[in-house]
Amino acid sequence: MLGVVKSWLDPIARYLVSVPETIGLLGTVPYPYTTSVVLMTLMLRAGISVPIALWQRARSERLSNIVGPEYAVWKKQIPAAILSRAGVREKPPSEVQQVQLHREIQTALKEKWQHLVRLHDCSPWRTTGVSLLVHIPLFVLVTALLRQAAILPDSPLIQELIPWWSPDPTFAAQVATTKQLLVEKGLDPVSIERLTKIGGGPTLVDRDSTQIMPIVVGSLNMLNVELSQWVRQRRAAREQQLGLGSGPNVPTDTNGAPLPSLRERVLGNLLRTGAVVSIPIACSVPSVLLVYWTTSALVTMVQNSYFAWLETKRT
Repeated sequence: MLGVVKSWLDPIARYLVSVPETIGLLGTVPYPYTTSVVLMTLMLRAGISVPIALWQRARSERLSNIVGPEYAVWKKQIPAAILSRAGVREKPPSEVQQVQLHREIQTALKEKWQHLVRLHDCSPWRTTGVSLLVHIPLFVLVTALLRQAAILPDSPLIQELIPWWSPDPTFAAQVATTKQLLVEKGLDPVSIERLTKIGGGPTLVDRDSTQIMPIVVGSLNMLNVELSQWVRQRRAAREQQLGLGSGPNVPTDTNGAPLPSLRERVLGNLLRTGAVVSIPIACSVPSVLLVYWTTSALVTMVQNSYFAWLETKRT
């Protein structure tokens, strides 16, 4: 089974590592393969992930700004209508009637909520589900392809040092001089890169011995978790003000904002744990993956920061 997966990934992985030569990056930029991974990540995020994030936000906005206020009105009208129809004002209901009325009210409210969500096309489950069904497979696929590109027997990634590693300045100057001489003699860029590779430094196929990028990846993941949690809490506070909370007994903080539920706290802690665990994982993978993960996390940070800024504009 593993062999089948590798054979399926090999052609695409080989195409990925040929992109720098195809688009003329070799000999043009200092780190052509790193640059190609960064550009590929930006294109994928700009073409797929960012539009889906904007689609998610638009649906969430409809849920909060349209469905929320409408449901808040129905939340008052539906119980009043059912109690009035049952003649509660004329005669106090028995315990059995109270249970039946409560069930009838909750059923009517649930149906009204589902109707409003369908009417305005903003189902929370669909909003989250579509995002997960796109982002997770895409992330896993690109990660698998880059890893396969790093372990190819003839992978050109082994010729490129990681950009955040600094060689000895004197030796680096000598290598630069040698490169220039080879260029003047008309040697092709690929051969120059192979002949002048600085020995001893980590390449894109090696683990990051500097430990710099694993820490950067973990820090960016943690920052993204906190930004997402902050935006979610701000939205929950706004919904609470519209009367969409779980009830009057919902615990709040000193500012009157609802405290996260147990499920939200557990999910938040799991995401934070994942951000911390991503550091040792990042220490054990080829450095080309760190380029992809870091670029992707940076795009997510910019995206989350923008959404957080939009939340602050509401005040």
